[in-house]
Amino acid sequence: MRFQYDTIGERYAESTNTAAFSAADTYTLHGALDALGGVRGLDALDLACGYGYNTRLLARGGARRTVGVDVSEEMIRLARAHEATKDRRDVEYVVADAAGLPHLGPFDLATAAYVFSYAPDRRHLHAMFRSVRANLRPGGRLLAIVPNAGAFPRVDWSPYGSVSSTGSRTATRRC
Repeated sequence: MRFQYDTIGERYAESTNTAAFSAADTYTLHGALDALGGVRGLDALDLACGYGYNTRLLARGGARRTVGVDVSEEMIRLARAHEATKDRRDVEYVVADAAGLPHLGPFDLATAAYVFSYAPDRRHLHAMFRSVRANLRPGGRLLAIVPNAGAFPRVDWSPYGSVSSTGSRTATRRC
């Protein structure tokens, strides 16, 4: 995954500005954050932040501290370059794998848009969740956007346990 995003670099940022899924994802994320009461005054961790779009969304929403994490050095370079033009001091970016995050927190909220589907197996997926949990405060929340399992015919989801394919769901869990 790291090299995939390192090689596409700025073309990824261009595609997300024109792709219909970006508008839908932003709408979904806004709705979920509103349901949680917003992010004002919270410390927020954004996993698989890419070039920082959702990280900046959290900062604009009033998060006290916002940290974006991505495994791709190129994506983090692009995110940092964007922040440098805005002279923001409340946003940080870190190159790290979600399955082995350093201690960056504690955070009140972690967001993860499409990162869990990159886990090659259950062990790696569990490592991702343990890393998130280690960076959350007691009572902190994880907000994840994951692909709709029903949208991908003949995909074997059994390594991840029981997965509903009845429709897209947005859910949070208090840790």
